Amino acid sequence: MPLPNSYEQHIYNQIPDALQSAIKIGMPIDVHTQHPDYFDCIIANTLLGGFFGSRLMSVIREEKGYTYGIYSAINFYNTFSVFTVSAEVKAEYTQACVDEVIHQIELLQKEAPSEEEMMIVKNYLSGEILDTTDGILKQDKVWKAIITRHWNQDHYNQFLSRIKTIAPEDVSNILKKYISINQLKRCIVGKIV
Repeated sequence: MPLPNSYEQHIYNQIPDALQSAIKIGMPIDVHTQHPDYFDCIIANTLLGGFFGSRLMSVIREEKGYTYGIYSAINFYNTFSVFTVSAEVKAEYTQACVDEVIHQIELLQKEAPSEEEMMIVKNYLSGEILDTTDGILKQDKVWKAIITRHWNQDHYNQFLSRIKTIAPEDVSNILKKYISINQLKRCIVGKIV
């Protein structure tokens, strides 16, 4: 099934007296919940911006101080997904933040993350899976996800196995395969300087 149509242009909503800008950068990707690259996409996204210790948080929040929080996500659907990066930044950092997001994606596409960065992500994701299955009420949600998404009953064991075996270059390859810098759309609301 083809990917849904996307806007041909970026969307900018200028608010001249705004103190902050809301930034959303993203694109549809050809991966779904049954796709062979599903686990790798989750792992790559987590490393890029999917948790508090991610690359985007480390560079854009901690190192550069452009924002309090920046995150990337992949919303998976039955036949496709949507990759997004979201942040709210001080108005004067709007363009610098957009440029740095693009730079970090390109950097990860060209250079594999370090073993240390991979280990942090692997430990985080493994802990998330363990937390997801801790207790009968949480296990209820696990079974609901397995049933409604038509996953194999061994889905979470397969995910844990992939977390253990994924290599740094696999992350770079997934980002190269699915994220096209030229196709990333930008939606910015605020003071665009």
